[in-house]
Amino acid sequence: MNIIRTSVIAAAAITIVGCGSDSDHPSNPTTQVRVTHASSDAPLVNVKANGAILSGLSNVDYQQGSGLITVDSGTYDLAVDAIGADDSTSEVLSAPGTNLAPDMQYDIFAVNNTASLQAVVLSRSGIKPDGTPYV
Repeated sequence: MNIIRTSVIAAAAITIVGCGSDSDHPSNPTTQVRVTHASSDAPLVNVKANGAILSGLSNVDYQQGSGLITVDSGTYDLAVDAIGADDSTSEVLSAPGTNLAPDMQYDIFAVNNTASLQAVVLSRSGIKPDGTPYV
């Protein structure tokens, strides 16, 4: 009887330890971002995160955008550089210290005329109520 009780307790302990496992949560939590150029009079732009072009978002034209881009969650210095006729660039929009939380989806729109360009950020949970991710 003691052997059965010990076995049941050991099995329960293993199950509880297994439930605390982080195998379903990667060590680097991620988030998703979608970017859209919505400024009708702005030239082609480069979208940057921490000084580097974000996931191939260079020479983005009006009404163009990305699909959902998966990035590590964390704090980013986001910027948009306008591309001039001579291929020179100048920063026209800056959002330093932007926090991208884990398991979220962000839609970032560059809106208004070039003279008053601003970013509009919409966010929602990246997880459906049933616990599955939005895709």
